[in-house]
Amino acid sequence: DNATEVPSMAIDLELLKNAPLFQLLDEDELRQLASQAEERSYVAGQTVFKAAEPGDEMHVVLQGRAETFVIDHDGRRVVVAECEPGDIFGELSLLDNQPRSAGVLATAPLRTCVIDRDDLLYLFTKRPAAALDVLQVLGRRIRQTDELLRQRSLRNANLVIEEQASLGDRVSDVVASFGGSWSFIISASLAILGWIALNG
Repeated sequence: DNATEVPSMAIDLELLKNAPLFQLLDEDELRQLASQAEERSYVAGQTVFKAAEPGDEMHVVLQGRAETFVIDHDGRRVVVAECEPGDIFGELSLLDNQPRSAGVLATAPLRTCVIDRDDLLYLFTKRPAAALDVLQVLGRRIRQTDELLRQRSLRNANLVIEEQASLGDRVSDVVASFGGSWSFIISASLAILGWIALNG
C-alpha cells in the first residue's frame, strides 16, 4: 500500500496551475511551493491511507482519480466522495490533527501533491483566499456525508419495515400497488364493458 514518492522538483508546474487551490499563485510562488511539497503516485487499486491512521498532510489530485470511503457497522464499504484532478482530500486530519476519518483508494493511476502544515501556512500566507477554498471543500464533504447518512437511514428503515411485514401485509401491498395502476384500471374497464355487452 506504500506510495511511490517522486522528488519534489519533479512536480509538474502545469498540473499545479490547473488545481483551483493554486490558480492565483504566480510562477515564482508555484515553484516555491513545488520545492517544498512532495509528489506521490499510486497505481489503480492502491490504498493511499486508511481510516484511523495519523494524518498530518493533505493531498491535491494532480492526475487520476480516487475515492474516499468508510466501513459501516455491517462491514460494508461505503463511498463518501470521488476525487478528480483539482480536488483535495485528507484536509480534515491536517486541520484538526486527529486520525483519519476515512480511507482513500486510488481508482485510477493517481498523482498527488502532498501538502503538510508548513506548506499550507505558506499557501495561506501567499494566498489567503485559499483558506476559503479549503473551507468550501469541508462544507461540501459535510453535505455529502449528511446526504449519504440520510439515504442510508431511509433505506435501513424501509428494510426493517419490509422484514417486519406479515404475508398478509405484503399481499395487500401488492394488491394496492396493482389496484392503483393504469393496468388495473384498463383491465377493470374492459371487464365491465364485456360484462355489459354479454348481459345487455
